[in-house]
Formats: sequence, C-alpha cells, structure tokens
Amino acid sequence: MDTSESPVEAGKKLFEAAKGGDLRTVRLLLSQGTETNWKNHNKCTPLIWASRNGHLDIVKELLAHNAFVNSPDVAGCTPLDDAAYNGYLNIAKEQLAHGASVNTSNMATLG
Repeated sequence: MDTSESPVEAGKKLFEAAKGGDLRTVRLLLSQGTETNWKNHNKCTPLIWASRNGHLDIVKELLAHNAFVNSPDVAGCTPLDDAAYNGYLNIAKEQLAHGASVNTSNMATLG
C-alpha cells in the first residue's frame, strides 16, 4: 500500500481489482499488506466479488492470503453462494477445498 494511502483507500482498490479481474493489482495490493477481508457498505468482500464474477485466479490468490471463505454479505450470501448461483463450479470447488461451509448458505436471497 502506498504510504500516503489510507487502509480504506487500499481496501477499495483491492475490492475493485478483485471485482474487475485485475490479478496484477490484486497481487500488488496484497504484497503491500492491504486487508484481504475489507468490506464495502454491503459487507461484500473482494472474495465475494471475485467469486460472483468468475475470477478463479483471483479467488485462489485471495484464499492464499487467508480470505474468509464463509464471510457473508448484508443479504447473508457467502462467496460459495455466489459461485454456485452463477455456475462457477471450479470456484465453488476451490472454496470447498479451503473450508467453505454449505451450512452457511443463504441461497434463498439470490434470484
């Protein structure tokens, strides 16, 4: 993280990079110590958005940096819910391999 940048600003950048599929920026920010589990106003994390948008490489990178795999958003949906709902089986499998719980699902709110 740039020393002039606040943790919130760095978190927002990580969030947007994960959401947009920018692996290079995700790696850079994580290497600079940006909080892996930063949440926006809807309690969405970078892992939720990477999962929702099908960015397997970013999901793997975030999980390697201890992203909370069962952290729900404001609606109660987890990264696993988003991956499954959007048909990203490879991402769902990766999350399950990292301890994602099927018992924390709130799929009823999706759709």
